[in-house]
Amino acid sequence: MQVENDLKIRMSYLQALEDEKYTLLPRGPAALQMVRSYVTFLGIDPEPMIAEFREQHYVEQYEPLPALGGSRLPRSLPSWVIWAVAVLLALAVAVGAILYFDPAFFQNLWAQIIGLIPQATP
Repeated sequence: MQVENDLKIRMSYLQALEDEKYTLLPRGPAALQMVRSYVTFLGIDPEPMIAEFREQHYVEQYEPLPALGGSRLPRSLPSWVIWAVAVLLALAVAVGAILYFDPAFFQNLWAQIIGLIPQATP
C-alpha cells in the first residue's frame, strides 16, 4: 500500500508489473511511465527495462475513432470541388426542369436578348 501511495499507481497495476502480466497495463505512454516509476522506486536503472518493455510489448499511443473524439480522416477531394460539383448539378437540374416544363422558354429568352441588342444597318 505504501508503494501505491508513493507512486500514485493503482495496486492492480503494481501487481500486474510484479506478476509480469503486462497486458493488464494501459497502452501508450502511461504504461511506460508506470514501469519507469516502479523500477526507479526499486532502485534499478530504468532505461534497460524500458527498452526491453518496448521491444516485447505494444506501447504505441491508441488513437480513438473520429466519432469518439479522434482526429478526422483525410478527405480524398477538397471541399471546394464538392461544392462546385453540387452547384453544377443544381444548375443542370434547373435547366432540365425548365426545358421539360416550358420548352419554348429558351427560344423566347434568346429572342428577347437579340431584340435588346441594336442591329447595325448597312
